[in-house]
Amino acid sequence: MGLCVVVMSASSASAGEVMIYPYETRENFCPPNLQPVVVMGEISCGQPNTHVTYQQMMGHQQPRGSKRRAPARSHACPIGVKGC
Repeated sequence: MGLCVVVMSASSASAGEVMIYPYETRENFCPPNLQPVVVMGEISCGQPNTHVTYQQMMGHQQPRGSKRRAPARSHACPIGVKGC
């Protein structure tokens, strides 16, 4: 397996740049001055351009709307009535 090294400036990410997230791990097998990062879902070595970790970004859940329950269908339908 090859080692992919991502090197980008440490400035903040603009709208056209790819987000490079730091990846939290106990081991660091990257060369000096680099750390594990995630670029488009791939883990490699580089310098992140955001302070939010990949785990924090993926763990943030959007608020979900409440589900609308449909009224229960009646099983006691009179003979000849449509829709039962």
